[in-house]
Amino acid sequence: MKKITWEDACKEIAEEIAELLISKQRDYGKNNILDFGEYGILVRSNDKIARLRNLNQKGVNPVNESIDDTWKDISGYAIIALMLRRGLFSLPFENNKEGVALVHKQDDLVRIGEAAEKAEK
Repeated sequence: MKKITWEDACKEIAEEIAELLISKQRDYGKNNILDFGEYGILVRSNDKIARLRNLNQKGVNPVNESIDDTWKDISGYAIIALMLRRGLFSLPFENNKEGVALVHKQDDLVRIGEAAEKAEK
């Protein structure tokens, strides 16, 4: 049996969050984020943090979504914020004909790998 490491656990949880985020984003679409941008993400994140604080202070178990679900949502908002800041949030869900996702960045249509290289320069 393979010994699990901190890195393995981190990757497993990150994958779990990514799957949840992708699933939810398909339901929500892009406008819920694009309408209010980064500020809207801050408000949504604050709602989740306020919920955790309230539950913690009262010492009660949640009736609806679990504490873990709330932490996953906060992590998802962080990912969305980073994607938005990097110009990647509006990427399509499906790949284009060539099988490579494209992104509009600085008025150029570039492959994701090239976008990262340009951002570093």
